[in-house]
Amino acid sequence: MKKYRLIKNYPGCSWTLNSICSNDFIWDNGKKVYLKNYPEFWEEVIEKDYEILSFKHKGSNHIWKNDSQLKDTFCIVDGKAPFTSLEEINKYPKVYEIHSIKRLSDGEIFTINDRIKVFCGYSFIKKFNINNLNVLICTSKTGEGFNIENLEHIKKPLFTTEDGVDIFENDEVWGITKNVWKPFYRNAKLNNKIVTETWFHGKFSTKEKAEEYILMNKPCLSINDFLSVSYFTVKSKTRTIKRLKKLINSKL
Repeated sequence: MKKYRLIKNYPGCSWTLNSICSNDFIWDNGKKVYLKNYPEFWEEVIEKDYEILSFKHKGSNHIWKNDSQLKDTFCIVDGKAPFTSLEEINKYPKVYEIHSIKRLSDGEIFTINDRIKVFCGYSFIKKFNINNLNVLICTSKTGEGFNIENLEHIKKPLFTTEDGVDIFENDEVWGITKNVWKPFYRNAKLNNKIVTETWFHGKFSTKEKAEEYILMNKPCLSINDFLSVSYFTVKSKTRTIKRLKKLINSKL
């Protein structure tokens, strides 16, 4: 719903300056007054849907972040540079550029070089332009601009399982304990041990895939078990036993 602000009093108006109206009309002195009849007195309120989180100094590549303690000020991330006002930064577009922005409606953060969805696939954020409280995202592939309210990230997978499935945050993932060869379930999350831990036999997209891996790889047959279900001539049996013993000894 659009909002309007009273910027100038007109004859008979009892509303005070800077009053906000959330309709296309007001009730004034018992009468219904349509704002369109007084366009020079009311202006549409455009509420910004973004917050600038950081700037980048083009010469030094330093990242300047918003300092919550001081209004409209930024400081270098490592804290070694003096504060610089947002107004000053905006005066020098050839020196500074916006590095990251938060969309206030959902808290989504967009940063230079982020991969985003476009009409024919994906592209990368090349530049942020701000005009009339709207943020326009320019991409590196096409040079086209997209308003921030329409942007959507293309998420990168945390890893790919042994069975070839890309796993994203909160996806189902299965591992296999090394000692007892049993499948276990985890919910994939950033910085979770499931991404980096090495004490299990790989990562799989389903329990069935993990169980299939166990079936094909768990060492659970003796040489006699193997010979009991196979047919060999006397000569080939002797040669096979020697090869199996050598293979088993190499794994002990």
